[in-house]
Amino acid sequence: MIYFVYFLLLIATIGVAKRLIISTDSILNSFFSIQKQLKHKDILTLLEHFDYAPDEGVCFGFTLTWAQDAALGIDECFYERLNLIRKHKQSLGNKIERVNFKIKNKERINGHENQLLDIKSLFEAICLAQSPEDYDDIYAQRLNQTDIDAIFSLIRHKLAQNSEIKRFLLKTTAFNTKDDGIQYFNQLLALLKTTDNVPMVLSSENHSVGLKKRDGKWLFIDINELYTQSEDYPYLILSSEELVMQLSASFSDSRQLIFHTDFIAANPSLELKRRLQRLDDIYPVFRRQISYKNSRQVGFLAISAQNGEEKTVREILQLHNGLNRLSVEQISHAVYYAIYNHHEKVLNLLIKARGFAINRSCRGDGATPLGIACDYGYLDLVKILLACPGVQVDAKTKEGYTPLMLACLSPHTRNNAELFEALLEAGANPGLRNLAYDDVLSIARNVANQAAITVLSKHYYPFSGIRKNYASVTRVGYSLFTPREGTAIPQTTSQNNIFNCL
Repeated sequence: MIYFVYFLLLIATIGVAKRLIISTDSILNSFFSIQKQLKHKDILTLLEHFDYAPDEGVCFGFTLTWAQDAALGIDECFYERLNLIRKHKQSLGNKIERVNFKIKNKERINGHENQLLDIKSLFEAICLAQSPEDYDDIYAQRLNQTDIDAIFSLIRHKLAQNSEIKRFLLKTTAFNTKDDGIQYFNQLLALLKTTDNVPMVLSSENHSVGLKKRDGKWLFIDINELYTQSEDYPYLILSSEELVMQLSASFSDSRQLIFHTDFIAANPSLELKRRLQRLDDIYPVFRRQISYKNSRQVGFLAISAQNGEEKTVREILQLHNGLNRLSVEQISHAVYYAIYNHHEKVLNLLIKARGFAINRSCRGDGATPLGIACDYGYLDLVKILLACPGVQVDAKTKEGYTPLMLACLSPHTRNNAELFEALLEAGANPGLRNLAYDDVLSIARNVANQAAITVLSKHYYPFSGIRKNYASVTRVGYSLFTPREGTAIPQTTSQNNIFNCL
């Protein structure tokens, strides 16, 4: 009997040991699988090591940097650098610092260390492309992500000395069904020749991916999908049908698929441009498309406006003005994007649209178009909006900030005295206060906005809060000595959260 008990214990021990071995193997396999991956967050962690802390991600900067290399035909170098990042991601920052230390001490570096320095250059290019508005001093001008050619001129690859990388075509498209999307990409495959080297940057309102033709299929790259098809390369090879499904996943769109495409090439020929422009004839804007929205309720018009796609915006508005298909909210979204990205021509189209409301809030904080333009310091857009009939120059945000107050707070107006003059000439009241009981002069002083302080001081008696009697800023109907309260603007509970995080 005792031997039988021992036998049972032996069997149980073997079973437990087997489970432990399987569990250990699973843990090891999981560990090595993670080591073979490269995630978006891994790249963000490395960028933070080099003192770059993006708010949400670097998908656009990553994709545009890839597009530059792809246009030069050296995208294999881009993939090799990604492989190196994946291999050394745990210690890459420290290794690059050691190489820099050797250079400072005039020590010789080897080929591998040179590759590490190339990775640092890649990170710098990604950062410059992702957030050009943060690098005014480097670009020597104020840019945003849609200024692609200017970005290329700065992140120019050392192998691009005899080539001009540029965006030669842009198009925004919207599809209601999977079959429509498949047909579009099959048509694009047919228009692109085997010898064409045309990388494309495809963007929704908050994400960007890369695409190019390869051997009758599509090479697709997404910073969120690296090494998911193969451990050997970071991209996906897809048919048109697979591409449409992947785009729906990448852009998180379960409804209509809406995206903008920037077509990139090195020294693009006129023949290439004319050939791909046929897409406009084959896929014009149809009236059923103008009210399309993606899963985040961002419409076809808004994404076109965001990217400065004047042709598509004009076509949508022409159809809307005859059919009244767009809601006031859809137009307001588009106005926000046009102002945010400083698209003057697009804004000029939108303010003439049927249903445009000059005093409607189009940002989560309750700011009107004029307030947003003041916040971003775009004098040309401010002048356009001030000229709109019925504009309320003192319309307040939820916290009581007028456009003049937003201009005082803005880091983009510190040398823009003309913007403050324009607001005051239009009747902006400097005697108003926000909910915190701050007036414009105290706001300007708190942020040391010297342009605002100088202009406001001309229109104020010092510390009195009383405007000087300048005819140019006096308007019939209210007293020089009684602050005129801004007219309340309608608030909406359906403002999309994206306006708070852009």
